[in-house]
Order: sequence, then C-alpha cells, then structure tokens
Amino acid sequence: MLPESLNQHFALSPDLAWKELGEGHMNDSWVGVDNFRPILVLRRYTRTDRLEEIGQEHHLLTYLEQQAGTLVAAPLPGNSGNTIQMVEGRPYAVFPFRPGKEMTHGVKEQLQPAAETQAFLHFLLVKYEPTAGFSQTRPGLLEREWRVEPSLVDFIDHSAECQPLRKQNYSSANLEAAINKVQTNQTTPELQKLRRMVIHTDFASSNILWDSVNQKVLTVLDWEEARWDIPLFDMADCKHIASNSPEDRAIYLDYYFQALEKLDKELAGEIKATLPWLTFFGHTANLADLLLFFKLTLEQGRPLHQRYMMRLAKACFG
Repeated sequence: MLPESLNQHFALSPDLAWKELGEGHMNDSWVGVDNFRPILVLRRYTRTDRLEEIGQEHHLLTYLEQQAGTLVAAPLPGNSGNTIQMVEGRPYAVFPFRPGKEMTHGVKEQLQPAAETQAFLHFLLVKYEPTAGFSQTRPGLLEREWRVEPSLVDFIDHSAECQPLRKQNYSSANLEAAINKVQTNQTTPELQKLRRMVIHTDFASSNILWDSVNQKVLTVLDWEEARWDIPLFDMADCKHIASNSPEDRAIYLDYYFQALEKLDKELAGEIKATLPWLTFFGHTANLADLLLFFKLTLEQGRPLHQRYMMRLAKACFG
C-alpha cells in the first residue's frame, strides 16, 4: 500500500495510478500509468535506509544519463529538488519509464551488442568521479571483511530452509572454506595494485532492456549495487548473458575487448592483463551474492528462493 501523499511529494498528478511490479531483494517497484500508458517507475528502497548510498547511486545515474542518454535512467527530482523523497519514514525515488524487453539469457545474437554496451559503459565509468566516500561505503570485494556469523552457521546447518543444501552434502564448513580461499588472495600484491573504478556489478540479461526489432540495447537497469572495484569483476558474471558455455563466454569477452580497444586502448590492456584472475573473481562474486542472499533472509525475512540458492552454492562450493 503506497502512502496517499506520495504523488504530491513528486509533484505528480493525483490521478496517476501505480501498478505494482513486485518485491525484490533490492527494493519494491511500481510503474506509473497515465491513460493506460506507462510513464514512470517508482522505487521504494527496502535494503537500506542510508540516504548516502542512495544519493551516490543517483549521482552516478545522473552522470551516465548525461553521457549516454537513454542507455541509463536517472532519477527525477521531487518537490524539494531532491531525487530522494522521504514519505512516512521510507525513501522513494521516481525514474522515467524505459520501454523494451529483457535480453534472453544465452542468445548468441545478443552477445555482441551486450558486450559492446558494457565496454562503452566502462569507457564512461573510468572517467567518472564519484561522490566523496563512495569507495568506503561501496568497497570492492577484496577490500571487504569476510566472515561467517554464528547465526549463519546455525541457519545453514539446522534450518528447514537450508535442507536442500544439506541434501547435497553442503554445510557451513563449505562456506568457511570458500571464504578462506578469498581471504588467501585478498592481500596479493598483484591484486592490490590493480585499477579500481565504479562498476555495475550485475550486468546480466535480466538488467538489460532490448529492442528485438532493431537488435540493439536500449537501457541498462539496476545500478543499486554499483561499487568501487576492479573492472574485471563486471565480466566475472558474463555467464548471465553468455550462458554457461565457455565458448560463448570467450566470444563475449572478445567482443568486449574489441569494442573497448577502440574507445580506450590503455584501459582495455589493463583489464585484459587481469584475465588470469577471472575464475577467482567469479568465485568471489558468487560468494558475495550468496552471503547477501542469506543476510536478507535472516535480517529482513526475505524468501529463500531454493533454485537461486542452489545455483550460488554450487558455484561457490562445487
């Protein structure tokens, strides 16, 4: 149920109707419909009430929209001029609606446009100057403190929700071993010297709106988890676009580097030099997702989607 005063906070018509898109791990979303035509998207932030982090995301999106147009959707200001509006103690933001369909996972014809879009975004992001404190509030995965809380050990080893894990002989010991692997490499001098920049962190087919008629990328969504990290981490999950086929992933990376070399040869060379770490980065990214998945369930009561949990566990422990 949305607050009655919501439209007023964003200087919107009281007749604008909101249709719920559903709840997600990141936030709750609605689409604003005017005369049966979708025009806006509303987000209510549920993962964090830290306005600093939301403001960082909005600053980033504004920069990208200025540079790339409709490839990114920046938030719209409310009555006070701020893009974040506190309504009944909850932070809300409104974005322009972007048309298009989600890309389809594993479709070969979409590999090149997706890879070229990611290369273009990296070209823009390496020049972006984030707001103060960005790298501290959104640290890279190798800068984080990795640990397993006792409550999580108990949840994995004894809860009914995690019974599917235990049926596959997975336990908290597997999680601790996976974390130890990350900790062992965290302080590697070679990794410490690598360039950090803002990255998307979830460049997956589900976050890319696609024009199937003209065969082009329209908009890249879901920048909420952007962080200050090694750029190769953004490609560690390219299997979410290129399927689990090693051949498709290699093709995707080839398209990416071909595009980036035309835009920024120096950056392309730096990222290409880190490719030997790609498997480790993928392991680390999956582990971070799994820990976040458990955290949201334990702290916010979010549903534990079994298939997603098993996919991440297999990637981390298998």
